[in-house]
Amino acid sequence: EDGVLAGYVALVRARKVGLTLTAYIQVRMAKPLGPEKRSPLDLIAAENEQKRRELRYTLIEWHKKFALAFACFVLFMIGAPLGSIIRKGGLGMPLVIAVIFFLVFHLANMFGEKLVRQDALTPLGGMWLSSFILIPVGVFLTWKAMNDSQLFNSEFYHRTLRSLRRRLPSRAGKA
Repeated sequence: EDGVLAGYVALVRARKVGLTLTAYIQVRMAKPLGPEKRSPLDLIAAENEQKRRELRYTLIEWHKKFALAFACFVLFMIGAPLGSIIRKGGLGMPLVIAVIFFLVFHLANMFGEKLVRQDALTPLGGMWLSSFILIPVGVFLTWKAMNDSQLFNSEFYHRTLRSLRRRLPSRAGKA
């Protein structure tokens, strides 16, 4: 009975200074107490945190299975148009660009998983982060390939920038 009362008093004090239950647990876990000094509230909170961690790791693995399978389609949506758009350079240029996209995918995947493990993102958002980042790139490259656009044609970008500059009002007249 004294342990429950002590745990409740500590929780009330933590709330007065603005701590949440999670912060309270972290503070209490930072100073390990012997089993005789831990209140039932501490034990319940630690058990709850352990169950939340196990559920989070289970959801990470569940989403990882589907996200990695879907990543094959996303990387295909990037690789297939790149093969048809990049005609010069032989095998070297498409291979370098493909490796860059794979590195972006891999880094985003690891970054998302780490954020989920730290409980900064939900498992859905973290494990699908790489797909969310690369789907627009895949759609853009597929659109460019379907329209037979040249992605690396510097003359096209130069003409586009020149026409935009003509449309925008010049700053020299306003000064």
